[in-house]
Amino acid sequence: MAQEEERSKRKGGRALSVQESLPLLEKSKEQVLFLRQAGDRLLGALTTFENPSKAAECVSQVTKEAEATLDGLRTNMGLLGNVLETIITRGPQESNPEDQFQKVWRNVNVTGKHACMQQGCRMALEAFQEEKQKRLQESKRKQLSGEGCYDGMMGAIKRKRKMEFDEKSSSETGALKRCVERVGEVSGLRLFLARSNGTLTQDPAAADEVRVVCTPIFGAAVALHSTGTATPIRVVIDEFDNARTLDGWTQPAHYVFQRASQMANEALHSFWERAEIEFSAESGQISPGLVALEDLLLWICSLRDMFQVPCSVTGPLLAADPETHQLLPPIFRKSKLPRSKLRAAATSNGLREAYHLHIAKALD
Repeated sequence: MAQEEERSKRKGGRALSVQESLPLLEKSKEQVLFLRQAGDRLLGALTTFENPSKAAECVSQVTKEAEATLDGLRTNMGLLGNVLETIITRGPQESNPEDQFQKVWRNVNVTGKHACMQQGCRMALEAFQEEKQKRLQESKRKQLSGEGCYDGMMGAIKRKRKMEFDEKSSSETGALKRCVERVGEVSGLRLFLARSNGTLTQDPAAADEVRVVCTPIFGAAVALHSTGTATPIRVVIDEFDNARTLDGWTQPAHYVFQRASQMANEALHSFWERAEIEFSAESGQISPGLVALEDLLLWICSLRDMFQVPCSVTGPLLAADPETHQLLPPIFRKSKLPRSKLRAAATSNGLREAYHLHIAKALD
């Protein structure tokens, strides 16, 4: 009894009874639960925060709350320890309250498990502060050397170029469809957008060829530079029966269509040169490829009567080819014409002029 009174004096008051200690025990349980939750918050701050400054701020706040709770828990554990020593000294003569107290006491005796939380929080806070300081120094170094500014500038330039390219591609795709429809209305022939595998498409963004069908004379395929672009790079003209299997890279079977394809590619080169002169790349106007494509399609449409109209100079329908001496119709059409005359030649039979190949160089 003398020892119990001495312990009570050291605590500055009377010893707590078992009934009085039960609320204190419940409060200790809540404090332990809070410490567990603080540990979860600390773990979340260490693993989920990408910003070191925000993570350090969260760790600091959790550390302060955990320290305050841990100090209160130590005080409560000290008072409850005195009660437990009193129960042990008295022995098991008192019944249920002491047994209940000892049972709960064993459940909450977890302070040793969380004793290192305070030290862990401090170590985590120091680590984050050190990492934050390193990143600040690295950021200052990049600013002084201009590295960060250069990267940001190049990123902005790339994004701007991509937006301009997407905008230009979208407008060029719509212009491709309008170009094909316009030439079809002017000439009265059937023009289609197609893929390189031969299938027709209504979507200009998926097309890499333009087909021209002149029943029952010929079929033509104009290969584009890439899908959805209005940039012609090659032309093939073949007989009408091969129009379905034709593409921009095949070789016509008959010599007359081989020579017609050769004339078409030479005309394409001429149209390209004129388009590049009229529309510079920096003018912001329609692309040169689109202008060259429309001129080429109009020129191809002027071949619709290649087996009917005689030569405008010599008179006969057939003449010997200068290279092979085979008899050929007048398949040559002038390409160095104003755009208005190309359109008129594609529209009206009376405005088309046909020439044999042996006098073509003197005319074009």
